[in-house]
Amino acid sequence: MSSRETQLIQATTLLKEKEEHVEIMQHELNDSKLKFSEAETVVERIVELTNKLVISIKDEDYMSSPFGNMEHKLQQHLLEKPT
Repeated sequence: MSSRETQLIQATTLLKEKEEHVEIMQHELNDSKLKFSEAETVVERIVELTNKLVISIKDEDYMSSPFGNMEHKLQQHLLEKPT
């Protein structure tokens, strides 16, 4: 086998190894993108639930205050139909 053929075989082998490495890296990149997307969805859900909790706590604090409770009773009274 000539030196030229040997070099060609070595170059072909090296290219195949590089291609396999690129495929592995592409798979890892796709996996990372999927995990990022899942994490982003979880964070968005946590934000939504946190906002609901904060609003709920604020409403409870407002309703437990004397002014808030009186205002709530007044609103209920005004919404009641006269008999």
